[in-house]
Amino acid sequence: MFIALIGTPSAGKNTIAQYLISQHGFQRIRLADRIPNGTGSSNGHPLTENPVSPADLSALHLEELPVSQKPAESLVFPDVATLLNAVTKTWQVDYVTTDLGSVEQVEPFVKRPFFLLVSVDGPLMTRFKREKAKSERNGQNLDLQTFVSHHDALMAQLPATSHKPTLSDQAASSAPVSTEIPPSISPTATSEGRLRNSGLRQTLAYAQLSIMNSFASIAEFERYLEEVNLVNGERLRPGWDTYFMVCISK
Repeated sequence: MFIALIGTPSAGKNTIAQYLISQHGFQRIRLADRIPNGTGSSNGHPLTENPVSPADLSALHLEELPVSQKPAESLVFPDVATLLNAVTKTWQVDYVTTDLGSVEQVEPFVKRPFFLLVSVDGPLMTRFKREKAKSERNGQNLDLQTFVSHHDALMAQLPATSHKPTLSDQAASSAPVSTEIPPSISPTATSEGRLRNSGLRQTLAYAQLSIMNSFASIAEFERYLEEVNLVNGERLRPGWDTYFMVCISK
């Protein structure tokens, strides 16, 4: 199974990915152009990277390894075509990614019977509070209007504008208003918040499953994910597609 997570900023895509890795033995895969300089982190979890080719991936025999022996680092591919080739050859391995962000990138995968596209969203104010907390950890003070502006731009691929503080803004609050682009939406952000080539709204139409994350804690969210049962193979296209993949892999 190959699960790709798409959705709005601070909706919980990385949280779901980490849940699938730790609880169900999924292997995270990345696209090289979605990785910022340095290893980075997500929700406190380190993101280390390991460049790999399709031949290397097949040689790892990940489908035969117990969870405890699978690579701890993400497997990195140079482009979508190479990734598609690799996961098709090793389709019996469980993979998860947050790096397929556009219609152009998603379309080749939706034809594969082992692929599941999951959209993740959450209430706007809840996501704003999460994003604001990220900004504050970076020494910034994100305001709601800037967040909404870049959220709308992401959905429709429109030019985003940062909110400039007015005199009334300054009178209403002594705290400086940031005109910085939110960390998950900026042009230098990782793929979890930067979707290119088409508006997110267009890409969401391809999702086979939608998740709404309005939960106050990760523990509550993970309990919900257990109920949803993301790894249920019945969500994939059953029948002759799977049988055909079995036949050609022998």
